[in-house]
Parts: sequence; structure tokens; C-alpha cells
Amino acid sequence: MKWRVSLGLNDVYGGDGYTRPITVESKKLDRKKTRKVTAHNMGGLAAESGISEEKLEEKEDVVHTFREIDGHRVLRLGGSHGKLWGAFKEAAEQLQTMGDEDFATLTGSRRLLGTVQVMPVWVPLGGVEEVRTEQLPQKTNGMHASMFFPYYDVIGKATCEVVIAFPDALGPKVKKLIGHLPSMSVFNKRRTIVTVVSIEEAI
Repeated sequence: MKWRVSLGLNDVYGGDGYTRPITVESKKLDRKKTRKVTAHNMGGLAAESGISEEKLEEKEDVVHTFREIDGHRVLRLGGSHGKLWGAFKEAAEQLQTMGDEDFATLTGSRRLLGTVQVMPVWVPLGGVEEVRTEQLPQKTNGMHASMFFPYYDVIGKATCEVVIAFPDALGPKVKKLIGHLPSMSVFNKRRTIVTVVSIEEAI
């Protein structure tokens, strides 16, 4: 069986190894000098004057962005271990934890997922709105962990369409996995919210 599934996406983060260059400014010096003068012939009134000094430094950085194919931004949702397959895997684990009888064991869930195919591998994003660039705080690994703030291109709203193929008998379970997606945060940086727009049988 094959289903054509239309999805609405909110807050889609770039990544997958694709970057673009960016020039950013960082503050290297910020100081203010103040001088106070008291005029004795004016009854001891004080006046202040000051000089502010700010020094900025430009540096090259990168923004984690989207691959483009034929002028369309694309996301690696399909394939045997694409982002949508990974979201299904997490959905199965959550349903198992919640006591859903269709996903009673993780072994059974893994076997089920082994029969599910998502196509195409690179899925075009349509209806793109509110594209922005933002930084996300992240921590390095190791004993001497420190914070760093990489840049990401973020699509506020988009739509996409995938084809999901699976054995006919698994239809109810696959539909349950799809229905669980809106309750999760998925894809790059685990920040995308999914809305299921429609499901129809594909030829």
C-alpha cells in the first residue's frame, strides 16, 4: 500500500551539512569616559561630559542552511533512515511507553519500521514563509564544555508531500504513527512542529 501524505511544517531548521557564508560583527571594546567639572562661581553646580568608545570587529562565519534542487529548498525526509523515518521511530517508542497495544514491544516496532519506506529522499518544501536566520546556544562535549552559538536558516512555515509505502496489513499502525507526529518536536534541532493536512491512497 502507498499513501500520499501532505504535511504542514512550522519552524524548519537548516542543516544536513549545507552551509552558506556570513559576515558578523562582534563587540571588542565598549567603554565610556566621564569628566565631572564643578563651577564654584555658580554655587557649586556640577556638570558632566563624557566620551563613549565602541569598537566592532567583523569575522566570517557560516549559517547552517538548506540544500536546493531546481530552485527549491529541500529536506532529507525520505530514505531508510531519513528524518521522517526517524520521527516514526520516536513516535513508536513514545506510543510503547504510553502503553499502546499496537506498539507493545520495541522489537515489534523496529520490525514494523523496517517495512516502511518514505519517498522521495529529498523532499521539496513548498509554501515557504517567514525565512529568518537565528542563533541557537549549544554546548561542546567533553570535560571542559563551553557554549557556542551557531547560526541557522529557519523557515517559519512550509508544506511538503511524501509517499509512504508499507504492507497493507500495517495500515492502522502506520496511520497511528502519522497521527502522533503533531504531538512531537522533530527534524533538525528537534524544533519542527508537524501538522497532518491530508492522507490519500497513492497509485
